[in-house]
Amino acid sequence: MKKSFKYLFFLMMVWCFFFHQSAQAQSIDSLAQKALNDSLQENRLWASERLTEVLFDTLSKNPQAVFTRFNNFSIVASENLSVRIFTWCSPLDQGFFQYFGIIQYITDTQRLFILNDNYVYEESRGLETLNSQQWYGALYSNLITVSYKKETFYTLLGWDGNNGLSDIKVIDVLYFENNEPHFGKEIFENCAHCQRILLQFRQNANCSLRYSKQTAQREGKLISGNMIVFSHLEPENEYFEGMKSMYIPSEIFDAYFWKNGKWLFLNNIDARNY
Repeated sequence: MKKSFKYLFFLMMVWCFFFHQSAQAQSIDSLAQKALNDSLQENRLWASERLTEVLFDTLSKNPQAVFTRFNNFSIVASENLSVRIFTWCSPLDQGFFQYFGIIQYITDTQRLFILNDNYVYEESRGLETLNSQQWYGALYSNLITVSYKKETFYTLLGWDGNNGLSDIKVIDVLYFENNEPHFGKEIFENCAHCQRILLQFRQNANCSLRYSKQTAQREGKLISGNMIVFSHLEPENEYFEGMKSMYIPSEIFDAYFWKNGKWLFLNNIDARNY
């Protein structure tokens, strides 16, 4: 009789756990969709703020909480799960986007950082080192962990809807100093003083940005391994030279590969594995 009672109690606990997980997932999905699709801007922003509160509270109570990626709710993480980044966005009436996010950073203890997006795109944004309160907002699709000597960097691939004319693909760098997050690092070979790479292109053009295994040549040497591969952008015609909002992908792909603490640049690679 006691064994039956214990077994029944165990089943009830399992059911409660999965019911809670399901309810939590439905709440996050519902808020993420409202943040994206509600007809009123004030409702979209309310949903994003509320999602921040729900997610922060959930992680505070259960750092190992498991989440599902939904439309407009992205999760990227390091291989050891010491870093997880959750991002989502709300479109604004003027054609811009406001981004929201939380970083979960676990070392000896858990630290949570709410990301504050307060930037409109300017080319100078690629030259600035930022923090969680001065975040270049984006919806992240990938996190690449790289290291050099005793430093660890988390390279982030993402999308910024920018405005009604152009989109931006973002290659940013996250690192921690004194357990505080910082965005941007001058580790891109082909771009002097760049803290991040911003690939601006005409809206609705299909600019690719991925991390995949490739084989390419550099200075006559064959290189094989995982690379950040992206579309080479060029003006739609000669009259738009320098107007990045009128750039489109060509048939060429460029890439970065990690070596000796730098993302080294490869021009015009054969991206047949892409």
